[in-house]
Amino acid sequence: MLAQQVRCLTKHQVTISSRSYTDLVMELVWKAAHADPTYDIERAKVVADICKIPVTTLMKVVRHAQRTPKSVNWDVVSTKIKQ
Repeated sequence: MLAQQVRCLTKHQVTISSRSYTDLVMELVWKAAHADPTYDIERAKVVADICKIPVTTLMKVVRHAQRTPKSVNWDVVSTKIKQ
């Protein structure tokens, strides 16, 4: 019964969903690091392990968030990234 309810995703759908997932994780990490100057590699490693995203990628996001002025918010950053 349960096997009948499971639908298979195409490769394109998996790519789209994983990209959206990665974008959400990046936003979460950026906002956390932007708000907390003590956000460090230990926290990034935990997120990286849980979310299966390379810690080096997350640390780039952390460093960017920490050097960005507090007046800048994620919406401004994300629009520049996506251009």
